[in-house]
Amino acid sequence: NPDEPIQTYGNCVDLKRDIEAAVAHGVGRILDTCNDDDRYYGCGVIAIPMEREQDIQFAESVEDTSTTTGNEEVTEDSFGTNTQEVDVDEDDIVKSDGLYVHIAYGTEIVTTNAASGEVYARTDVKPERNDTDYNTNVQGQVKGLLLNDCVLAAVVTGYTYTYLYCDIKGRTYEPPILSDMGSTTLRLYDACNIPTDGNSSLTELNSFDLRGRFVESRGINDTIHVVSQSNIQQGLSHYITYPLSRWQGNYSDMNCTEYQETAANDSIALIRDFGNRLINEIAAVAPNCSNVAKITAFASGMEESAASGGESTGAAPASRLMPDIWNDEPIIGALTSITSIKLGTVDFVRSIQPTTASAWFRGYANFVYSSVRTLILAANSFRFWGRRGGEQSTYLMSCELMPGGQPSKWGTTGIVPGYTKDSYSMSERDGHLRIATTSRERLACRPNPKPEDNSTDDDWCRFWCCHGWETVANSSSQLMILNLDGPNGTMEEVSNVTGLGETEEIKSVRFFEDFVVIVTFRQTDPLYTIDLTNNTATVLGELKIDGYSSYMQEYYADDGTRMLLALGQNADPVNGRDLGLQISLFNITDLLQPNLTIRYNVEQGDQESQWSSSDAQFEPKALRYLPQSKLLIIPAYVGSRDNSFDGFLIFYVTPELIEQRYAVSMADGNLIGGKGICWGCAYVQSRSLVISGDATLIKGHYMKNIELTDGTSRWNASLGRPIIQKEDCCGYFWVFRPTPDICGGPFNDIARPGVAVIEMTLESEP
Repeated sequence: NPDEPIQTYGNCVDLKRDIEAAVAHGVGRILDTCNDDDRYYGCGVIAIPMEREQDIQFAESVEDTSTTTGNEEVTEDSFGTNTQEVDVDEDDIVKSDGLYVHIAYGTEIVTTNAASGEVYARTDVKPERNDTDYNTNVQGQVKGLLLNDCVLAAVVTGYTYTYLYCDIKGRTYEPPILSDMGSTTLRLYDACNIPTDGNSSLTELNSFDLRGRFVESRGINDTIHVVSQSNIQQGLSHYITYPLSRWQGNYSDMNCTEYQETAANDSIALIRDFGNRLINEIAAVAPNCSNVAKITAFASGMEESAASGGESTGAAPASRLMPDIWNDEPIIGALTSITSIKLGTVDFVRSIQPTTASAWFRGYANFVYSSVRTLILAANSFRFWGRRGGEQSTYLMSCELMPGGQPSKWGTTGIVPGYTKDSYSMSERDGHLRIATTSRERLACRPNPKPEDNSTDDDWCRFWCCHGWETVANSSSQLMILNLDGPNGTMEEVSNVTGLGETEEIKSVRFFEDFVVIVTFRQTDPLYTIDLTNNTATVLGELKIDGYSSYMQEYYADDGTRMLLALGQNADPVNGRDLGLQISLFNITDLLQPNLTIRYNVEQGDQESQWSSSDAQFEPKALRYLPQSKLLIIPAYVGSRDNSFDGFLIFYVTPELIEQRYAVSMADGNLIGGKGICWGCAYVQSRSLVISGDATLIKGHYMKNIELTDGTSRWNASLGRPIIQKEDCCGYFWVFRPTPDICGGPFNDIARPGVAVIEMTLESEP
């Protein structure tokens, strides 16, 4: 039924048939790229017949910077993750239940006492090395944590290094088609019965290998959903396009017709081999290829029969199913999976099994948004219309999240113009997706000022000839409302607003139940308020001010005034250059007339000689606001010619006053770059927790705890363990460590970001 959501396969035979049909369609377009005199201009699309195959085997200081006295006592708790949706938990590198704090620290999970900072447990996620497997990078790294009562879920990545195609005995082997298969593991730990000796590990209850690289995960009630993705390794061109290219030596002496006929015959074996290998890899993790969405989900403009070997009767460009050689972005480009697991008691978790739903997604899943029942995948991609151009687009796919660990159900797909900034640019209400995007400036080649010099083939020259660049469209932004239950398994647009912020781009978005606030910026900051009542978008108000807001969240004043608390940058109104970190409060009680109530610039004095930024501008989980005490905690870096600060700033925020209360340094500049200082090869991004009025600040390699009432320092703790070997020493931010080439070659220096901390002074330089 074309009006139903995306359908799934019931067996691997049908999936293999559709894979081969989709690739065969693409091959036909590849063979179109030839001509007797010009190999880049076509002679007509060639159909590749594929027969159905039935038999398949398968720093220590706390500075009080306040100017007032008599700070009120702070007693509130705030240790949950700062999430986009209230009832949807998001994975993070720090999780706490108020009694314990679990920190993703490189290859370890460090569990501490929340009140004292004492390290209770260290859980090493590095696997045992097996000299019979192909793994070359077996470090493992904790990428995200979710906490549900007595179960701590840890997503661990980095178990394989798929770009070295040999095992540790030096034997070469055939690389997998899908990248990162088996590189991600979900581990479940007992978070209630925690050892306290400081060295023991949490008890592992269960673990599961996931399909592909980790994207994001969500926790809803008693179920967690983990999104992972595997791309076609090296692109489809490696397996199909290059061997059939017109410039290959075996086709060099052929005319166009001879090339097409020969390459068409050669392609059958390539397609068959590709299909067999790909199906074997999928069937290894998805028996019977169950819960894999039909390939035709993104085949807009083509009938279902076309993807199953029939003729295309759709009017839309065929490249939307399988783009040609100029755009190697097929609809089978990335196998995206959602693994769902129901959690419960410790004994229950020991015996559970996950469920998985997979689909071929058009691109790299940049962002994941989730409400309680609906998950949205978004991928920014340039959508080609053939050789003559295309547009910036965001591909979308919806999925219904089922309770109790049941497999998710794929919903509908959509394509909208422009690029999405982040997950905060999306929101779902009442079966409708609200999404804001920016279409960036578009350039095109200027025509030849001497047309007589052009090739007689205008189409050829339109693609290859360029006589300088000119702007054909300025950047602008738009908001769209899509019905997630549209016809033919697609999202249907029901309303939109276009032309927001001409020549600008979106800096931040915050959705509410029936309206949205959008900030665009180039030199000044237009802040738009847009009504979304009855799924109809209408611009109500606009405010133009200097600077911009990169993160916004709701703020209620004591008198009930509805406001927005915003973090961003002050900027030069002439050239748009960032001038430093700033905090703002906007009054949005009247959506027709939003206004700036108060603003605070972190850099005081000469801004030309200073610079400042905050992790919270780009990662909302780094920010914490306490509504009861009206305190805002943000990580910050403030640099100058004479001195630099790297730590946390605590502000008192009201509509009448924004005041910096405390500055907590987390790193001594002399130690960061000091000689003879040894750091562990891990680094924790900025996070904060507040328990009973005390703030625990985590950044880099340290934890610090202060009383928010008066700023008194209570305790400091190091996350790392003592380092014995100099070979285990790393820089403060980055690690450069030699890794052997297991194929028998020399050692290669590879750089990867450090992820956790330890310090130790050695007798000699590391």
